Amino acid sequence: MSGSDHAAGREIRVNPIACLLCLLLWSGPFRLQPVQFPEDGFIKGWNRIGSRASFDRNGLFNYIDGGAELFLEFGFQILQLQRYGRQKDEISVEAYLMEDPAAALGIYLLKCGPESPIPALPARNSGDRYQLAMVRGATYIVINNYSGAPELLPVMGELATKVLASLEPVPETASGAILELLPQPGEIPGTRRIIRGPYSLQSIFTFGEGDMLLLEGKILAAAADYRECDGSAYSRIMVRYPDEGYARAAFLHLQNHLDSYIRVLNRSQDRFVFVDFQNRYGRVERRNDLVDIGVRFVHNPDHP
Repeated sequence: MSGSDHAAGREIRVNPIACLLCLLLWSGPFRLQPVQFPEDGFIKGWNRIGSRASFDRNGLFNYIDGGAELFLEFGFQILQLQRYGRQKDEISVEAYLMEDPAAALGIYLLKCGPESPIPALPARNSGDRYQLAMVRGATYIVINNYSGAPELLPVMGELATKVLASLEPVPETASGAILELLPQPGEIPGTRRIIRGPYSLQSIFTFGEGDMLLLEGKILAAAADYRECDGSAYSRIMVRYPDEGYARAAFLHLQNHLDSYIRVLNRSQDRFVFVDFQNRYGRVERRNDLVDIGVRFVHNPDHP
């Protein structure tokens, strides 16, 4: 899962320009909701450490040591941060305001890995005693327990509950509709992902350099792992483009710009099969405005 690489206790200054930007963003096409952090004493002895900090798109690189590119690819807008402490204990709350609910869900799915949810929380979540990640609407929330002390779990839960209460619920269809592209038979639970560009695609497969699927930071793709009858697994990526012409251009771009380690075995007008350097197979098919990709097959899809 994600998290700050800042050492506990480091002073963070408020960026007034970022705060102004945040106010402007809330009036955009998708209304980003301001996060309300708990006041001092939300649990006896726990108080805020310093003021709320904000990081804009440029400032995110100063807070995340690596990985900011993935957030920017998904339409990151602003990060709000508040730290809390009690004696030597410290917990921080990070609220990443993204472009829309699908972007927030995409970051959540890529960062949390296999989910281990806390059922009592009224939002999709996953975590442990070190870190708790949640998503509500267009906001991705991370609560960091720097010591990992299990006795601080109730504090993490209380912070999560109060932060979530400040955000209005958003219908699941606003974020997860893209995932409906994925066929259900054979899908391995907990492997769904959303792709929006080269950085998120790398978590599934590397076809080559640049925007290989021509997503342009706007089109979303859905991905998941699947189990074959012989028990082997492969990954599948589904992309629905704005129209058939766009899908055809994306199909041809992928076919013509594959990395040198990928060897195309056969091709037709709307389908090609390849093998990678690990001798795993892949296939790409275009059906009207949909491009359907399978990678890491143990067997050649043409000769199962």
